[in-house]
Amino acid sequence: EPNDPWYHFYLLLNRFTRFEGPVFVFLSGVVLFYNYVDRPYTQKTWLDFYRKRFMYILAPYLVWSLFYEAFSHYMGFREYENMETVLNNILYGSSNYQLYFILILVQLYFLLPVFVYLIQRFGFVKKYLFLFGFGLEYLFQVLNHTYQWITSPFFMVYIASFLLGGWVGIYYPKLKHTLTKWQFGLFFFITVGLGLGYTYIYFHQNILGNILMEYELFKFLAISYYLISCYFLFKIAIWVDGISSDRFKAVIET
Repeated sequence: EPNDPWYHFYLLLNRFTRFEGPVFVFLSGVVLFYNYVDRPYTQKTWLDFYRKRFMYILAPYLVWSLFYEAFSHYMGFREYENMETVLNNILYGSSNYQLYFILILVQLYFLLPVFVYLIQRFGFVKKYLFLFGFGLEYLFQVLNHTYQWITSPFFMVYIASFLLGGWVGIYYPKLKHTLTKWQFGLFFFITVGLGLGYTYIYFHQNILGNILMEYELFKFLAISYYLISCYFLFKIAIWVDGISSDRFKAVIET
């Protein structure tokens, strides 16, 4: 119940940590762009890339989707209708609730050559990649909220996190320094402030039905919170790596 203090505590944990999905996509962007942005833009490069992605991402996705389909029918969670329904569930990531996220990653991986081409071709795209990501996601979220164009899992809902990760991956040698104390404090208070504000507004608008701000402004706040959280956690990881012993690093890497 919304009046239960434990409900407020659960909501705070649930919404305040909503950056977990963007962080995972962000890290994928860091690794992919760091490894591929300077490689020769050849057919062999991208055929090898797609082969690896199929083996390690798409093939397991298909296997687990089929498993969840069979398990759900066997346990009676849903009735078997026809093969077309099963294929649609796999295509749209509906076989199990967490598979939608893998489907979005597959879409982003598929489009990586396009992003790398634009970065290699246009210097301003490379320099302001994170801003392009923010603008694209914000524009899509607002327009899709209004017109309901796409209701299935779609990569544009995470494009800002992915391209921010790409920007960090491209400029990693310049960004791997730790924050100063005042920079750390500033990032901490901005991140926590945005998170608490986002959670408070979400509670009033989505739970209580009290509209505190227009959707466009709320979405701007939410995306800003996700991206700043991603970058702040990246900086924390750099700091932890800098103060950690070789033994601790070996354990983590293992």
